[in-house]
Amino acid sequence: MKEEGGRKFDNLEGEKALTNLSLRIDSLRGELGRGGDEGDGEGSGEGGRGMHGGMSGMSLGARVMVELLVAPGVGGVLGYSLDGLWGTLPLFLVLGVVLGGAAGVLNVKRLSDRDDEKREREAYEAGDKEGDKGGDKECGEGRGKEEEWQVR
Repeated sequence: MKEEGGRKFDNLEGEKALTNLSLRIDSLRGELGRGGDEGDGEGSGEGGRGMHGGMSGMSLGARVMVELLVAPGVGGVLGYSLDGLWGTLPLFLVLGVVLGGAAGVLNVKRLSDRDDEKREREAYEAGDKEGDKGGDKECGEGRGKEEEWQVR
């Protein structure tokens, strides 16, 4: 027995309490539809995350906003710097803002594609658990999803 803060603790009782607590947490995660500690390390099972094991809707929207605002800003600053260096004020500024905006849109598209792929993979894995291992029409000519994931 160990005495801390005026209370007596037995290691065995503490381990039982921790086990009960972890079982309660796991059952609550199951009720909320979140996984445990499995995942690709990109936030699955953490609090505040969305239903896709990725970002919640608000954090996804914030990331999109940041991508669309920061990329043209960085392009503009770089363009303005080049204009100051070479004395061609509006040319590289405009070019930098346009290219930065295009880069921001491309980053948002990549983010969207990654989220779509994650949803497709989760839907496929959910189908596997239910015994539906057949190929989909979306997969292509008789290829299974696993082969398609490897091709990408």
